[in-house]
Amino acid sequence: MIYLSDMNNSMKKKIIALAVLVIVGLGVFLIIKAARPNPTIEGQPAGDVVTDTSSETGATAGQTSGSTKKKPASSSSSTTNTNTTTTSNTTTPTSQTLSGSYRLSGFSGVGFSASDPYTLKFEGKKISAKFCNSISGSYSISATGKITASQLATTLMFCETPQYLMDAEAAFSKILSEGAVATMDGTDLVLEGIGGERFIFDRQ
Repeated sequence: MIYLSDMNNSMKKKIIALAVLVIVGLGVFLIIKAARPNPTIEGQPAGDVVTDTSSETGATAGQTSGSTKKKPASSSSSTTNTNTTTTSNTTTPTSQTLSGSYRLSGFSGVGFSASDPYTLKFEGKKISAKFCNSISGSYSISATGKITASQLATTLMFCETPQYLMDAEAAFSKILSEGAVATMDGTDLVLEGIGGERFIFDRQ
């Protein structure tokens, strides 16, 4: 071990100067360290432990999403039943329900005025009609509503007007001889032929 007493003056001065420099340097370092601000993480003081919450956040979001997810509505509850039931007034006539007077209102899409004197009448087993000519005879009606009148008497006049009147008269005789299907639509009588002819008569 070397003691200061053993050193010459020159050596002593160097050691003392070196010690002073070390002390000054250490003091400057401590002053600078004390003056520097502590580093911080945004919104968090330095020194605190930073915890990674990304996995927890993801798990929480997944739980929330799963708990708030709505089940699709069943088809039975979301489907509105739009089926409607209609009541038909169409019936099959009998000789009793046919009895009475009717006025021709339509023939295969052609309309006739209420003032036109074209009529049809059922009385017992007798049938009579007035178009251009007068038609009359006996008829029969089946359980399915088919009216047949094969032997009808008619006058032999010709009418130029109104249009389609002679066609309607000829078709009327034709469908009765072949068998016309009769239906009651409310109080109206509908006669239809096998060739697509269609008469509508309003009850008087």
